[in-house]
Amino acid sequence: MTHFDSAVARFDELDDVHSRAEALRLKGMAALYRSDAAAAEDPIAQSLIAFRQVEDRRGEAWALQNLAWISFVTGRIVDAESRLGEAFAAFTEIDDQTGLAWTEGLLAFVRFYQGRFAEAGELASRILRESERRNDRWAQAMMLIVIGAIDLWEGRTGAALEVANRSVSLFTSIGDPTGLQQALTLSGRGHLMSGYITEGLEMVDRAVGDLTIDTIGPQSMMSVASSIAARVQLGVEQAFDPLTVAKLIQNDATGERPAEFVAAVSLALVQAGHLDAAVELLAVDHDAQRFADRKGSVLNGYALSSRALIAAIQGDHEAVAAIDAQVGDDSTYLDRAMVKIALGLGRASSWIDDFAHARAEVDGTGDRLTRATIDLARASVAEAVGHDADVTWRDEAEASWTELGVDPVGWRLVFSLATATAPAGA
Repeated sequence: MTHFDSAVARFDELDDVHSRAEALRLKGMAALYRSDAAAAEDPIAQSLIAFRQVEDRRGEAWALQNLAWISFVTGRIVDAESRLGEAFAAFTEIDDQTGLAWTEGLLAFVRFYQGRFAEAGELASRILRESERRNDRWAQAMMLIVIGAIDLWEGRTGAALEVANRSVSLFTSIGDPTGLQQALTLSGRGHLMSGYITEGLEMVDRAVGDLTIDTIGPQSMMSVASSIAARVQLGVEQAFDPLTVAKLIQNDATGERPAEFVAAVSLALVQAGHLDAAVELLAVDHDAQRFADRKGSVLNGYALSSRALIAAIQGDHEAVAAIDAQVGDDSTYLDRAMVKIALGLGRASSWIDDFAHARAEVDGTGDRLTRATIDLARASVAEAVGHDADVTWRDEAEASWTELGVDPVGWRLVFSLATATAPAGA
């Protein structure tokens, strides 16, 4: 029995509902700080009921903010937004500026994941300035993650790397392993996309830490998803067996399946030669489809782009075209580029233009990795259709990957499978 359990039991004996509620909330937060979101949720949910019972508006507000945090880290973005709205109303009612700052800070993350970058950036920048005035290093480090993530997915790769490294330094000095995990993931992706492959993989692997296939849970989904997505982007072998991870997702009775997790695993399965398993995962995962159907979300864009690539491999060119019509300015440049790749793989009469549009999405960014992926896809299609530039484009693509120091075997398989189908319009 923990000290918190002893306190809860003692306050039960004293019939002190308010103190019991606070002890439950603190018990949950202690679990959350240990990155155990599953153990955190029930005691905080109980505390919310108790705070409402004694009409403690401040306690209710903090419990709602804490529950929103849990929803966020387990990928339930809609629940997080709803709980944050309730917390914001309560903190406003009692004029609790500290509570409002914590609520708005988490809202910045939610807005980012919804693809509402302008709102997320405005919130994060304002809170960063306020936290610098207060010398609140933890708040600074958290807001730097939001700002760096926006920079990364808007193509400012160098700026993202600089901001992410500042966050890594702050979390290291604070000694916050959970925050450091997020900052390392961001820095790792920035390094990879900038072409610093060895350093990027080292950081992504540091973020995952000692996690194994047997210890993956809701609280670790984000970091595992980032590890898988990073290796998918490279087209290299996964650190976590995608077949096993897919089974974990399918057998998860809670239904808590972050869309980027499902999208990353489905692509990892295809790159490993398990197309049927990828299709099965997407077919049974209703939560991923729910995100794919909701516009205005970064998760949405990744879910759509992964489905487009798999549809291209299946030769379902109509599905690819339908997805292309859905992916617009509210998706990231990378998602738009990957959907254009899927279109080009269909080898319709516009395939050269499709790859040109993909390159146009990326050319103004510092993303060397996606440029190399586009070039490899274009070369694969050129060979399949016997285009005059097939050898030249293949040499250019291979030179790009050689310079990066990567053999993208996963992407080679994806493009080979896609170009083996009947072309669009055939």
